[in-house]
Amino acid sequence: MTTAVDLANRALTIIGTRSQIQSLTEASPEAQAVATVYASALDRALVRFPWGFARRRLVLAVVKAAAGLPQNPDGAQAAPGGGWRFACLPPADCLRLIAVEPPGTAVAAGQGRGRTPFEEGVDVDYAGAERAVILTDLPVAEATYIRRLDNPALFPPLFQTVLVAELAQDIALTLTGSVSVANGAMAAADRALSAAEEVEAATGPLSVPRRVPDAIVARHGGFGFRRFDRRGE
Repeated sequence: MTTAVDLANRALTIIGTRSQIQSLTEASPEAQAVATVYASALDRALVRFPWGFARRRLVLAVVKAAAGLPQNPDGAQAAPGGGWRFACLPPADCLRLIAVEPPGTAVAAGQGRGRTPFEEGVDVDYAGAERAVILTDLPVAEATYIRRLDNPALFPPLFQTVLVAELAQDIALTLTGSVSVANGAMAAADRALSAAEEVEAATGPLSVPRRVPDAIVARHGGFGFRRFDRRGE
């Protein structure tokens, strides 16, 4: 089972250090260098491509609606900005949005954006605090997104290669002082990413359309929904 230490040692090998580490918390310069950049390198590797293992789907919670809609019938509440009908909260573990579509819509593997327009923005809640929002015209919107994931045992080989190269790039200057070594690690990450694009672009849809929960259909009067079972029938 792959661990963060395994990935760190692979990165150390790439940049040519002779030392290996036993823990990210040990006092060695190598461990300290990796520990400093590991979380940011992981997030960066995750957002570089819509990895299948890190994709998740979630129906979004509406926090603002335009005047005249059921959630704001008399216009007494603040409306979303930019002419959008709804403002929704993004998923708490979201690193990158891939698509915002009606629930059950299939999203192609490798697809950068869905067919339905949306916008990521910053809004102000009723207490005056800023918050991130997703703006959409869909009354019920399901986000397909890349989630923050930190369990190395779940990382597939291609993603491991990209993450190791990202780590190597980040620690190369600190531990070797070599710009050429850092550039070589960056090129390795780009090659691994290209390989991932070739593999995942050929895998077909992210998922077949799923049955929309009855509670959601009933809440919105069935508007805009089609019924599917898990085989898309």
